Amino acid sequence: MLRAFLAEQLANGAILLISELDGAAAGYLLAEISARPANPFRHASKSLYVHHIAVDPALQRRRIGQELIDAAVAIGRAENVDAMRLDSWSFNTSAHAFFEAEGFTPLNVVFERKLL
Repeated sequence: MLRAFLAEQLANGAILLISELDGAAAGYLLAEISARPANPFRHASKSLYVHHIAVDPALQRRRIGQELIDAAVAIGRAENVDAMRLDSWSFNTSAHAFFEAEGFTPLNVVFERKLL
């Protein structure tokens, strides 16, 4: 199921970065370049949106996440994007600390109201 999902994402232009350690996957980053035209409410923008970033918990704090972010930044710069963006669950404070250490700043807050 994951293989089919990733194959579909790649077929639609997604960027998949994989970090290996001793021949085994240590982490990955899945992103896409998103271009939005200007409208009356916002300026035109071109961003690199990170959908997923994950590092094997046993391998965290070995710069794997930083290397994935750095590789994504290099792609974004080569594609002349304005910014890199991502979102995170509000309870995932350890991820927030990592993102902030990597130079990300909070941009907006999404609220939800359950209806069912």
